[in-house]
Amino acid sequence: MIWVQMEELLVMKESFSHENVLEINDLSSSKNIGCKQYFAENKTHGTIDFWIYIVDATWFHYFDIYSSNGIERYAFAIREDKWYYYEPPISPQYGIGWIDISDYLPIPVDNTWIRVKVEFEHSTSEYNGLSQHEGKITVNGQSYNRSIENFEKVGSIRFSSLSTDVSIFYVDAVGYSWDPNYNIGDNLDEGLLLSYDNSTNLDWQGYSLDNQANHTILGNKTIPMPADGSHNIQVFGNDTMGTMYESDIRYFTVNTAPPEITINSPTHSQIVGSTSPSYDLSITGPYDSIWYSLDGGSTNITASGLTGTINQATWTALADGIITIDFYANNSAGMEGNAQVQVFKQVSIEPPPGIPGYDLYLLIGALSVISALIIRKRVKY
Repeated sequence: MIWVQMEELLVMKESFSHENVLEINDLSSSKNIGCKQYFAENKTHGTIDFWIYIVDATWFHYFDIYSSNGIERYAFAIREDKWYYYEPPISPQYGIGWIDISDYLPIPVDNTWIRVKVEFEHSTSEYNGLSQHEGKITVNGQSYNRSIENFEKVGSIRFSSLSTDVSIFYVDAVGYSWDPNYNIGDNLDEGLLLSYDNSTNLDWQGYSLDNQANHTILGNKTIPMPADGSHNIQVFGNDTMGTMYESDIRYFTVNTAPPEITINSPTHSQIVGSTSPSYDLSITGPYDSIWYSLDGGSTNITASGLTGTINQATWTALADGIITIDFYANNSAGMEGNAQVQVFKQVSIEPPPGIPGYDLYLLIGALSVISALIIRKRVKY
């Protein structure tokens, strides 16, 4: 019997497809933020690979390899939508000694995970074909070689922002060739983990996604992430006698998009008085919570559901004029959707008592006609 296990029937990528990531969040233009790891032994050669997610490639993000004395640094950086690098003993300040290598590497793309591998050789062992004092960076399969002068053994690495710039980026799946529990390339593929238990001695194993042709596997397998929508998966196997075994069919849903919000009401340019407007929303896709803010305010107000009324106290505190209402919704994977509507608040002129069906614009129009008649009458006489 084959038992297929999947942690969730509803599979949703996070906003940037990875979990348990390192976040470098630097909103200061006077300090830098970084994370540094020291190695128990200095390394003469090896490979460091990782994934990096750039929110805005115009900001400054860099990755340092420190020599064993902790002074020299061999680094790569992303800024102004380009790749840069510098090596010791050049000063690490941006604009001084940095070399533009954008012609050799893929252009950094905002809000995208980038696969990076750095190989270095400071000895004469010719690690991975590298000569002594040579390093190589590979980005999404595209490589650039560079000689590394005046550099000793590697003692630590660091991911960091720049002290004179703001930046936000994420790092995941950092691996080292000298780690006995890690093989370079283990984190190469992203996808959906297919995990299953088997109590039979099988001669062949495979899986079928959405009733398509079987794919041979050796055991638990990370398969390419299916497209958004509903799917099914099943595991098969046979023994040396040709007896075929199969698991139950497992159904699941993939949703990599944030919730999509439609504002049914209030409508754009709607005129609203002193009483706060009601709202009616439609949301496509799974969601966990809904909230809104008024006029870009720092306070988020939790919505009770798809329908309700804007908080009266918050509405009352706003001055007459154009009011922007932003609605938000997120799902369990952390993906967030939003929609915006602008209404016109007008409470300075209240309806005169005793005039049913009062309308400000009709009243102004009527007054204009009366004024015109009076003027014409005066001119006639």
